[in-house]
Amino acid sequence: MIRHTKIFFSFLFMMIFCCCQNSNQKPAHVFITPLPNREDMSAYINAAFPALFNVKDINFSNGTLTFTLYSEDLYDAAAIDKLQSGDTLLYNQDTLLVQKVSNANGTVIINDDIENGGACLEVHDQDSYRAVQLDNHSVYSKKEVVTLPLSPLFTIMDCGEFPTDATKIIRQNQEEYLQGLPEYRQTFTFLDTRVMVNNGQVTHIVRSWIP
Repeated sequence: MIRHTKIFFSFLFMMIFCCCQNSNQKPAHVFITPLPNREDMSAYINAAFPALFNVKDINFSNGTLTFTLYSEDLYDAAAIDKLQSGDTLLYNQDTLLVQKVSNANGTVIINDDIENGGACLEVHDQDSYRAVQLDNHSVYSKKEVVTLPLSPLFTIMDCGEFPTDATKIIRQNQEEYLQGLPEYRQTFTFLDTRVMVNNGQVTHIVRSWIP
């Protein structure tokens, strides 16, 4: 009888110990980073890449363009939907400790939004969220510097200085056009510029007006 009593109390002690352990156990936290690039960066076939370059990076003598390629920061939707206080997020090249999360109509607001040192993520597709910065621009990450040949049909499509200006389509005398731009417009950025590539050749540089 005494032996059975000891076994019973030992079992009871273990149950209480396990319950205390479970009640004291803190929720597991995760570190969420942007998804890998969906494009095959080695192929450069039929794609439009956010790019950063200067007029000097276009070598008309050799027929090449050297540019820094960027990628839009996207996050796994399943991971973002489970985001909780205590998790961390790599956002705009910085590590953000999540303290508060709200979700309204497909927009996830972290730590009271961008203006307050937080973050904003919007639904991109059914599998991902898009990192957003001010003026609703996407957040981009630098990937690599590449040099590609210009297509024989290479065309520049350039916006004007004002939103009402018509887009200029330049197929001839492109070097003269670029050299004649004001200095501040001789830099093309990943926010407003797309380098369009087909079969490994640059077919278009497209710059759009943005606020």
